[in-house]
Amino acid sequence: MKTLGAVPVPGSLLDLDASGLASLMSGNDIVVFSAGAGGAGIEPMSANDGRGLKLAAEATFIAGIHPFILVSVLPDVLREQESSASF
Repeated sequence: MKTLGAVPVPGSLLDLDASGLASLMSGNDIVVFSAGAGGAGIEPMSANDGRGLKLAAEATFIAGIHPFILVSVLPDVLREQESSASF
């Protein structure tokens, strides 16, 4: 993405609130959310894929950035397999 002009901005979804994340996002034209913690256990996965996604969407709204693009592998993770109770 850097070759296309994207500038990654480091920050922790576990440590920021929506306004703090919005500050990091400001000045950008688009937000691409691709964080995830699949395989790290239920707690990290819920924190990133659940709370983190909601936080990023809220921060994008606060920052006035459109569009918000969600990159997710969840539909493909269990293709032709059964899911566990924690998934």
